[in-house]
Amino acid sequence: MKKRHLNTNTGEGYSSVSYNPSRSQSAGIRKSLVNFGQWLKNALSSTLRTRGAVGLSIETLVIIIISLVILSAGITLIYQFIGGAEDIKAQLDLKTQDELERLLVGQGKKVALPLHVATVPRGDSHIFGLGILNTYDATEHFKIQISLNKVTDETKADVTSQINPLNVAGWALYNTASIAIESNANNKEAILIQVPKDALKGEYIFVAEVFDSKNNLYGNPQTFIVKVI
Repeated sequence: MKKRHLNTNTGEGYSSVSYNPSRSQSAGIRKSLVNFGQWLKNALSSTLRTRGAVGLSIETLVIIIISLVILSAGITLIYQFIGGAEDIKAQLDLKTQDELERLLVGQGKKVALPLHVATVPRGDSHIFGLGILNTYDATEHFKIQISLNKVTDETKADVTSQINPLNVAGWALYNTASIAIESNANNKEAILIQVPKDALKGEYIFVAEVFDSKNNLYGNPQTFIVKVI
């Protein structure tokens, strides 16, 4: 059987195993709301010090009331949005994990990548799931490598030669470090595909490969497709 070896010229070490867009967005939004609340507090304190015992004017009271209403409405809408996004993310993750469990544990696949086709608008992203089952008799270290295989435009014409494969491969964010898996155990990894806003519309076919500690190809290469619209 012909062995395929890992290309060790690729960079390694950056990972996105726990990448969660909704959580990072949530933290940023919460920080913005806190900053706005602090600004409002400072503005009110300054106004009260300036007005002193003279009392607040009707205009000042109106501004305060409007600011409080905007802040309250903003918090309500933002948390509704965040909650919905996190619910959807959790459902997608659960579905992917269930499929990986079925393929790895149920069918004994060494490497699996279910739900391998995704339609992604330009400027948006999508997360695929890759699973590895260690069928060796001892703990083994694996590495993942992802490359661009083919690109077709909206007319289905092959435009691979017009695309810089390294640039497109850079859309993928995943764990490039060595992954230790015990015998008969499995590991699930996330592959984030971030499509640039200026990406050519069409289908991008990627290949995910797993290599063992001896740099031999492990399991079957997994193809996944990103349809950019």
